[in-house]
Amino acid sequence: MLREKIIESDVLVVGGGVAGCFAAVRARERGLNVTLVDMGYTGYTGATRWSLSGFIVYNPDWGIDLQQCIDFISKMGEYMNDREWTEIILKESWQIFQELMSWGADFRFEGPDGRPYVEDFLPVTVVRIGEMGLGPACRKRAEGLGVKILDRIMVTDLLKSDNEVVGAVGFSLYTGDFYIFKAKATVLATGGFGYGTGSGAVLAYKAGAEITCNGFNHTWPGAGSYPGGWPAISARSVFMRFVDGEGRKIDHPPNEELVDLKMVFLIHAGKGPIYWDLNSATPEDIERMRRRIKNTYPKFDTGFDPAQGGRILMDGHAVYDSGGAWLINKKCATSLPGLFAAGLSAYANILFRGAYHHAPGEGLTPSAVTGSRAGLGAAEYALQTEGADVDASVLREIKEDAYRPVNRKSGFDPRWTAQVVQSIMTPYFISL
Repeated sequence: MLREKIIESDVLVVGGGVAGCFAAVRARERGLNVTLVDMGYTGYTGATRWSLSGFIVYNPDWGIDLQQCIDFISKMGEYMNDREWTEIILKESWQIFQELMSWGADFRFEGPDGRPYVEDFLPVTVVRIGEMGLGPACRKRAEGLGVKILDRIMVTDLLKSDNEVVGAVGFSLYTGDFYIFKAKATVLATGGFGYGTGSGAVLAYKAGAEITCNGFNHTWPGAGSYPGGWPAISARSVFMRFVDGEGRKIDHPPNEELVDLKMVFLIHAGKGPIYWDLNSATPEDIERMRRRIKNTYPKFDTGFDPAQGGRILMDGHAVYDSGGAWLINKKCATSLPGLFAAGLSAYANILFRGAYHHAPGEGLTPSAVTGSRAGLGAAEYALQTEGADVDASVLREIKEDAYRPVNRKSGFDPRWTAQVVQSIMTPYFISL
């Protein structure tokens, strides 16, 4: 029989990536009781786990002018970024980076002469990331501070009392048990739908929060042809040379990790597909690519070797970005009292860079900074409120709705449906 569990906290964080972990850490550092819940395994799930290309760090001692960097990002982003947030994220990135280093995050210094940052994306300075990424270190830090972490729980709804968010509910993916999370403040940090489900924006929308930035997409070249995969994508991040479907070299800036609009226009003109041109790689380029693969995916061998040359088909990715809950202030509060948002649940990457992905780390760094601010904002809010209970009839209705798919007597069982879809899409010869 399914059980019902009630967990009370000062601050509830939904999502266990870099944004959620920073939110939990900040609230816990203020002495509050913090619960972090994730549908996967905190620190090893979502976009944070796969984001190994780099982390944007601004350090004035590295000789980069802050205003020049902001102007560059704004211009590249079609001036659709929030310049205040761009400045905040850049200024606070150094402290965040130092904290991550002290927690044991897997950074790799691949810059010239042993510098921490690479020069491929100047004036934006990027520190490369290794195999383990940032997530495991973030989890370890949160656990060490006493954050209560609950994994494999799918949050389905936010709880409200008189228009104030007072927690959430969900169910265990292992046992099916129903969880009621009561909290004085709640932080959504579930990521977008690129490597997750986009559930944070859905939760906020269902609760009545204002949503924004769902009109953006993110196009970039994925190494779709075997033997590409993630090792090839990792290598591509340090060697951006492309040709069109007619074999003509594309004049693409070598330090931009995406299919820019020029490539999109070529495809629209019937001159696609786009190919990654390894034939033009020099021995130095090949060495850089091998080093990047070794630092990110040493155990993930697909048989890809940049020295073999050739041209690899790039399968374009689109509708990769997603919007999130509208932030009403720099404390990452949403339009609903008691609800805060961070990371891609708060469209942090779009706030930072606007319409254009210009360098690796444009999702990680804003997520960490907004997570930190959301945790502080939630802690401040929790200290000023007593919390409230939710009407029992409302809880009963939410619970019935959550379990309705598995309790219905006819139609397709959701477990069967999931297995059929997985059997079609999961085999390697399909996904490759």
